[in-house]
Amino acid sequence: CRAAHDGLSELIALLKQSVYPPRVAYLQNADAIAVSLDNAYYNNVNGNANTIVQQYARFVRDDIAAAVCSNTSIGGGGDNGGVNSTFVGDAITAALAHFRATHKDGAHKKLVVVNQCQDGAINLARVCEEFLPLKVNNEPVDITVLNIAVDDGDSDSDSDSDAYGSCLASDDASRVVSVTDTSSASFLDAMPAVINAVCS
Repeated sequence: CRAAHDGLSELIALLKQSVYPPRVAYLQNADAIAVSLDNAYYNNVNGNANTIVQQYARFVRDDIAAAVCSNTSIGGGGDNGGVNSTFVGDAITAALAHFRATHKDGAHKKLVVVNQCQDGAINLARVCEEFLPLKVNNEPVDITVLNIAVDDGDSDSDSDSDAYGSCLASDDASRVVSVTDTSSASFLDAMPAVINAVCS
């Protein structure tokens, strides 16, 4: 859990350090927005960018991880105790509601769905059928999927199976990225693909 938050903090830092820094929200789960798109500090484009970026990353790595990973009642118990247990459909619904609440005309809307376990093939197919294509105020929302140590998280070149969550990304393999474990090296290896998917 903490290692995953380390990786997510690095992803946020890399996104915020781009030439045109985007506003980046962090939805802890379907019921908790840890950092909103209109957060006056972490998403203040006129502030000391480098300092704010590092503080945002530290907030995710330390504060959010401490709250989530030490509280097994938040998660589903078992092997995932302490990890937020949220159905994909609920998470997307919460993200779309947040996009609507903080809407800015013409702003590109991107959603990164982070999976640390499978939601079930039937439920995921239902979500894709029900929600896609994603739009907010008639403007498209692009999805990138990041699978962290998820079974079938990556495409299997020896079969016809797709990576878990590929339907969310409209079966675009370039927008489904798998991290096989939560080591720093694995996250660093995967970050260029995630950044390219989000920023394309």
